[in-house]
Amino acid sequence: MRRPVPAALGAAAAVAALVLAAPALRLALVGRAELARGVAAQAAGDTRAALALYERAARCAFPFSPWSGEALARRDAHGRAREREGRTAPALAAAESLRGALLATGTASRRPELAAAAERRVVRLRLALAREWPEGGAPPPGEAAVRASLVRRRDPRGAAAAAGMLCFGLALAAVARLPRRWAAPDGARAGLALYGAACLLLAAALGCFFFA
Repeated sequence: MRRPVPAALGAAAAVAALVLAAPALRLALVGRAELARGVAAQAAGDTRAALALYERAARCAFPFSPWSGEALARRDAHGRAREREGRTAPALAAAESLRGALLATGTASRRPELAAAAERRVVRLRLALAREWPEGGAPPPGEAAVRASLVRRRDPRGAAAAAGMLCFGLALAAVARLPRRWAAPDGARAGLALYGAACLLLAAALGCFFFA
């Protein structure tokens, strides 16, 4: 017969889940705060500060966080607007900033359409800038040469991001099993081992997301 789960063990499992989720929650909240500051700066007419804050919010990316996605969308809209105005240099800076944020956070593997569009704009705008400002009379590079310069800058963290998601999911699964383990006869040691494994999995997930 299965033993009931004591309320204290359920509370301990809830605290353990909160500890495991705390880094992700903090990152999401920082991203939300930076996005709000960016919106306020844009409303006040300080475009430069707004763009810097949008980039910081975008780099606080975490799976299922809506604020980093909105920051990326605002950064993308700014770059497209500058390109429509014919301002090549600011448009290129915006496109490269957007692409850099996607690659640096591993978001490019989750948003391939946006990453591909940003890369196409980078290539197109680099070619346009080379035609507008030739260096020392040298002929502007071709599209193949510009694309070749981007090959080594493609998203190196797609596999790491997938591994991070897997580790994070396993950590949550381990936390979900904690009450049953602790409620079992002589389950204190098994529960403690499971909690330790969950902490290690969370550390591995964060390492994959931010340090790979």
